[in-house]
Amino acid sequence: MALPSISWFFLFAFALNGLIAISILLFKNKTFRLANSLLAINLIGISLSAITVSLLESRLILQVPHYYRLPSPIIYAMFPAAYLYVKLILEDRPYLKRWEYLHFLPALLHLIEMTPFYLSNTETKIMDINHALSRSIEMFAHSEGQLPAFVHNIIRGVLALTYSLAMWRLISRAKLNHSFVTKYSATVIRWLKIFTVINALMGVALIVFLSIVSIPAELRAVVIIIVLSTALIIPNLYLFLRPEILYGMPQPILKDTSSSLVSSDIVIETKTEIPPFIYQYKNQVQQYLIESRRYLNSDFSLEDLARATSIPKHHLQLLIYKVEGMKFSEFINDFRIQHLKEQIENGGIRHKTLEGLAAESGFSSKATFIRSVKKLTGRTPKDYFNHSKSAV
Repeated sequence: MALPSISWFFLFAFALNGLIAISILLFKNKTFRLANSLLAINLIGISLSAITVSLLESRLILQVPHYYRLPSPIIYAMFPAAYLYVKLILEDRPYLKRWEYLHFLPALLHLIEMTPFYLSNTETKIMDINHALSRSIEMFAHSEGQLPAFVHNIIRGVLALTYSLAMWRLISRAKLNHSFVTKYSATVIRWLKIFTVINALMGVALIVFLSIVSIPAELRAVVIIIVLSTALIIPNLYLFLRPEILYGMPQPILKDTSSSLVSSDIVIETKTEIPPFIYQYKNQVQQYLIESRRYLNSDFSLEDLARATSIPKHHLQLLIYKVEGMKFSEFINDFRIQHLKEQIENGGIRHKTLEGLAAESGFSSKATFIRSVKKLTGRTPKDYFNHSKSAV
């Protein structure tokens, strides 16, 4: 068996390094988890493509026949994942809408198509691999599914170019969006442009150099090495040198104030200026809380508020912690106390115990109710509410 050439060896090494970088991306930062996962899908697709090409060109694929075509559905998923990653970053939202998951339908259909081949025995796969390796470019033809040879490469290439064009349009529009004007916007835009070009190059390689049989094998090999190496090296450099870029939109630095606090009770330790649009959320949040009275639910959380108002969670954190100068629990408890005060003044609540008042206003316990009233008003509940009633 011939040893792999030095170029394929380095491509394989870059791919393994890419998988390490992806692990850092997924597990080190949890602020923008879904966007990180979408980016990881794209980078995994690139890394597995490089590993596949290295194993095929070096003939080492015969040692791991069950890996043959295994990454193929991920390559279908990597381009919509790239588009959705850019979309989440530019629209600054932490979730996908339900219909957006339909972008992964081609990958799911391809997985179903390839399942019979994946379940075939080792001898069948080795026979298919030997047949493909004996005919040069046929190793990339991907004729194991239901479609004719090379059609899968053309489809994936078209997907790559289509999504890259859509990504470029999103980036162009984002420059005109005032809500994206932050300290880091130029750096983020630069990264997203490079990321888009990388995916477009992958599309060109799939359509031209992995589908046209008349291209000389030597030229094809050089182009594939250049494209895959570029697609691996640049994101890795960004990840290690500028990790804040690959972790989504630059977020405020968040830190727990104490181990006893819930996850939403955190303070922001950053001197980054608050973007002007953060202040515009105040009326929207207040109106929603007053109209919905969701604060009367004792388990109402910052995540619930973000979902209900469609305001990114980290924007709400800036509004509440920096603009209002409160923790989330204090912010919500203030609405609860004002609600209870209005109810007592209007005679809506009579002859109730402290436990009853706490439950009526959304506090989880009597102790929390007493502590919150004292902290926000400087008085005990009895003194505060009696004084409010007598002042009417």
